[in-house]
Amino acid sequence: MRNILHIDMLVMAKFDMSNKKKNYSTLKEFVLGLMIFLLVLSLWYYSWTYIDHNIFSSDLNLTDTESRGLFGDKFGAVNALFSALAFAGIIFTIFLQRKELKLQRQELVETRSEFKINRLTNILFRQIELINNRISESRFYKSNVNEIITDQYSIEKIISVFEVIERLGEKNKKDLNHKININSPKIIGLLTSVHFSFQSFEKLLNQSGLEKQEFEQLKSLLKENINPSLFSLLNYRFQYAENISSDDADIQEIAEGVKQIELSKMKYLLEF
Repeated sequence: MRNILHIDMLVMAKFDMSNKKKNYSTLKEFVLGLMIFLLVLSLWYYSWTYIDHNIFSSDLNLTDTESRGLFGDKFGAVNALFSALAFAGIIFTIFLQRKELKLQRQELVETRSEFKINRLTNILFRQIELINNRISESRFYKSNVNEIITDQYSIEKIISVFEVIERLGEKNKKDLNHKININSPKIIGLLTSVHFSFQSFEKLLNQSGLEKQEFEQLKSLLKENINPSLFSLLNYRFQYAENISSDDADIQEIAEGVKQIELSKMKYLLEF
């Protein structure tokens, strides 16, 4: 479970970092725009004040206002230059807006990716919970050859029974084979259920379009957080279960086919 919490924390940290960068960029642009506005306003005010206090008429036929107007006409070329600079500024602003739109599209893609990972992580949590509940709720029979099948054990307890019998040696192998055989339908049912859950989750991952690293990481998290008793039980099943032998070739062929299906399912879980 620590691995799942770790990936969830990484996703949240990545999302928070993206928001912080976006907020910092917006604040930086606002401060820059304010500084430019204040600079232009200051230059305009300084120019007005300078002309008003330093330009006077030396011609008796011209008033001070007319003289200042003639003085301003000398700067027609400068006005044209500033107009050209303003036009260039507009073009530059368009390029900045294009860049901003590109960044916004990139952030949108990242946000969608983060949302997708969060959704898959939530599904992963749920899938692990369902599988482990299915395993923990499974009950298995403990019985000697001549006993009526009544006692039901949890998966951990039945495995401990198998381990005790296994340690007693070869002479108890028949008893172990019997206990595993009477539990084979339950073991096969549990294997089929877990196999289906793994396949469904892998199909969902294939349709998600995740990168290979994220894809493999989520698969690994699913397998690593499944109750390990399941794989111990499956190992006992395929190591000690008695093979069906029959004089009927058709029955024997069906039995071999069923065994191969079970083996392929177990191999799929182990290689997941």
